[in-house]
Formats: sequence, structure tokens, C-alpha cells
Amino acid sequence: MTLLQESLARFLENLTPSMEKGFILQLRLNDLKLPNLSENISEVKKLFQIAQKSKKCQLLYSFEPNVFFIYFPESNQDEIKALLMKIQFVLGVSLNSDLHNKNTYYRLYYIKSDLKELKTLASNKNAMPKPSISRLKAQSLKPVLPEANFSVPFTPALLAQLEKSLSQADLSNLIRRQSVCALVGKAQPVELFEEIYVALADLKKALCPTVDIHQSPWLLDRLLETLDRRVLENISHHDAGAFKKNFSINIAVKTILSADFQTFDKSIAPEDKSSILLELKQYDIFSNLSSFLAARSFIKQQGYRFCVDMVDSDSLPFLKPDKLEADFIKLIWNAELLKKAQTQSFIQTLKANNPSRIILCRVDDKRAVELGHALGLTLFQGYYIQKLLYQKAK
Repeated sequence: MTLLQESLARFLENLTPSMEKGFILQLRLNDLKLPNLSENISEVKKLFQIAQKSKKCQLLYSFEPNVFFIYFPESNQDEIKALLMKIQFVLGVSLNSDLHNKNTYYRLYYIKSDLKELKTLASNKNAMPKPSISRLKAQSLKPVLPEANFSVPFTPALLAQLEKSLSQADLSNLIRRQSVCALVGKAQPVELFEEIYVALADLKKALCPTVDIHQSPWLLDRLLETLDRRVLENISHHDAGAFKKNFSINIAVKTILSADFQTFDKSIAPEDKSSILLELKQYDIFSNLSSFLAARSFIKQQGYRFCVDMVDSDSLPFLKPDKLEADFIKLIWNAELLKKAQTQSFIQTLKANNPSRIILCRVDDKRAVELGHALGLTLFQGYYIQKLLYQKAK
């Protein structure tokens, strides 16, 4: 299931009776086969975003840059017709304001009568349009080993196979995005930036479901470095321009010092670099301090900010973010934090580390937000925060 299908599925799951009287417009701009299509995509997206801000429609998230799903209420048909005509003008195609007209690049669904078809579209992996030509060069991820009912050891030979598969594969279906939000009091969450990442569990399931990749930390670190390079490449060549600012990425110290990062750096406009956060794992920083200091010097000089990732309640007291010159710290939420938060020493540790730059991550329920507010934290990330954001958008 693609990210676009996931977005559509979540939307359909949360339909209210009044929303069922609305429509969903599907735009498949790839089908137009226009030579200058990529130049106009950002303008099309801006039109939808402006309409969404004025509550005329809701744009469902799409990773595939040329495919859109837009929900609009029954009362807003005239607005969406006008918007469609504007889009047709931007794209240089014949103007048509008839939403119900059969067309090669758009389709109108009336939710009440077409709900079953929409759900099929959201679940059927073959129902979505093919990716753009630029992505057809990359192969789909395929397991490097045949299916088996037994565990396979993680060996250097297997690592070489995994790296070869990663170097040729299209990672677009595995890339995830999760918002980091400011949550103050009872106000609605405000998105600061999005973390762009590939979930290791998803990668393992796709490539080597029978292999315990955590069996060898050294081989795993090498695999993660390869994954870093592929993610950087995906971001650098993302043809919709969505990955240019206001995002964070997980990255190894070694990767920052590599030629791959220099290539990535050249693809980012100087004025956008301060909005990009590089997340360095705590253990990676301290495993080679000299390399970290060199990497920190480089990224600070280029204008990026960085975050110390994978910090828990046990390691926080030993962290000195001022000496590390870290812009943010990601503190992992878990049940243990509830106990630690009752101790005066931990509260003093939080205050010493400046609560305004601590991001409470892996937030999966309301308790984490309540505890964070009690401790003076305002930055949160996790499935629960994503849910609040989605409810706000709806």
C-alpha cells in the first residue's frame, strides 16, 4: 500500500455522515504526458493548498507528485469547478468545468454511492497509477532470500547482497513522514517540520524477513550507512520539490563526512538549510567523538541544525547538549518516564537541558502530552500527535 492509499484509507475510516455527501476528485496528471508537466506541479499543489486553507477542500497526502485526491463538501461544487478550470489553464489543456465528464486524467467520486469503489482503490495495490518516468529506472524492492520458516544468520556475504539490492531499488514506497509539532496548552498542534525516514522494520520485511539484522551491530551500522545514502539520493532527486526545507533526516556521522552528503548539500538552497535538522543517534556521536566534531563543524558551517536522537530517561542526565552544541534533543517517551518524572533530580535535569529544545518522541497516547506539559515541554512527535494533526485538518 502506498502512502497515498494509506492517506485515502485513513480519510475513509474517519468519515462522518455529513462528509458522505461530499465528493473526492482524483487527478492523475501523469496521464497528460505533457513535456513541461513537472514545472507546473508545484503551482497546482499551491492552488489546492490555498483552497484548503480557506476550507473549500481537503488535499489528501500524496508521495507520488503527480497524483492527487481532493475531498470537497457537496456545497463547494462551484468552487472546485473553478479550481479545476484554473488547473487546466496552468497545465495548458482544454478547459472543462464539467466534473462528471469522463476524462483521462481526472475522476469524480460521490462518496455516498462510490464508497465501496473508493475503499477498493485504497486497498488494491494494482489500482494506483504507475509512477512517473523518472522512477521507472529503479527496481522494486525484492527479498534477497527465498521464503523460509527458519532464521537465517546475518553475515558479511548477506550484507553485500542487501547493499546491492538497496543500491538498485526504488525506496519511495518505504519512505515515511512524521510531523514534529508544537503543542501548547489546549491549542491545536502546529507542525514545525517533518521527519523523513525509512522504518527499519519495513525494510527488513521487504528485503530479509527471516534474518535477525540486530544480531550483528557492526553489520547493521554498515547497512544503515548504505540506507542513509539511498535516502539522501531520494531526497536530492525528488521531482516534486517537496523535500527542500522544513524536514529532518536520520543520518550517521560517517555519512555526513561522505561525498554523498556533499551531493545532497549542493541540492539544497542555502536559505533553506537552517530549516533542515540532521538527527544523529546518541551512541553514534560518542562512539567516535573526533569524527563527530569534524561532522558538526561542517554542518554548522553549511547552516544546518542537528538533533541528538535516541536519548532516554537514563542517558539524559549524562548528556551535555551545550557542549555538543545541539539544537534539539529527542527524548523517548515510555512508561519508565512516568516514574522518573516524579523525582526532583530528573526535573532539574530537564530544566538544565532547556525544555524548549527537547522533543518528546514516540508519543502514542494522551499521557505523554500531559506529562510533557507538566514538565514544561512543548515539542512532540508520534502517532498520537499525527492523529491530532489529522483531526485538525479534517
